[in-house]
Amino acid sequence: MIESLPVNGILLAATLERRMIEEDLSQRRIPFTEETVSVFNFCRFLQAATLGNGIFPTVLPLPHFPFYRKTINRLIEAGKLPQNARKQFDTTFFSGVFNPQWLFGFNNENAGNRVTRFAA
Repeated sequence: MIESLPVNGILLAATLERRMIEEDLSQRRIPFTEETVSVFNFCRFLQAATLGNGIFPTVLPLPHFPFYRKTINRLIEAGKLPQNARKQFDTTFFSGVFNPQWLFGFNNENAGNRVTRFAA
């Protein structure tokens, strides 16, 4: 959907999507999946980048990177995000790829062990 929106509507759409996902997850209307978390985290990132803030590093599915990067580039070119948003994107999402302790896993029996090791 975001790809078909004019650049002026992307940030509002992302804000609304993030709120809907939060509500749907809290009411258990949608499952907690890798796809859901990916969209949610990207929406959170857009909001934070707009405000000049960041979010904790996290992992995205690799197939999502090209679309998200294209969206970031569109927003930067339109002046909707600061120039450093590209670097923020890489720091936030690529660091999770290269530091597996950020990956808590989906449907993974050892996910709790990683949390324990990370917190220790």
